Amino acid sequence: MATVIPRGTMVDEIKACLKSSQLWKHVKTMKLTTNMRVLQSDSSKHFCDYLLNIGNGKEATTASGKIKLSFGEICSTVEVLIDRVYPNKSRKWLKNRTILTTLNVNVEEINHLIQNTLTTQSRTFFSIDKCVNEDEATSYPVEYLNSLNPSGLPSHKLDHPSCY
Repeated sequence: MATVIPRGTMVDEIKACLKSSQLWKHVKTMKLTTNMRVLQSDSSKHFCDYLLNIGNGKEATTASGKIKLSFGEICSTVEVLIDRVYPNKSRKWLKNRTILTTLNVNVEEINHLIQNTLTTQSRTFFSIDKCVNEDEATSYPVEYLNSLNPSGLPSHKLDHPSCY
């Protein structure tokens, strides 16, 4: 269970973490050793091996040090990419296909383009932007906080097709 420190700094949080606890000497560190995704299919195993080779520096690189991908294809526009990945805009196709991108801005653009092609009505969801306890409020304007798009967290505003 995490310790909550009101208005605490990162240093306060680190001091209160499990490693600083008297219980830490009783914790046994365990590591995962089997990649369960690899066991699903041969193509998954091939892709995982390919990623390991990239990580271990065993894949060939160009003169500029970039890795030339040995799978997939190059698409001239985002719309062409969407049509190739999602040739059928049915629910099943949308759930079983993925477009990977490195930036949240690109994810937003691709999601918006795909959602505009769907015939179903979408619903909009917003994150909570109010404090229950005013003492926990920050000095940052709500508009600024809602504009942030940190990695690993969804946006403040999500448009979601209601077909799910």
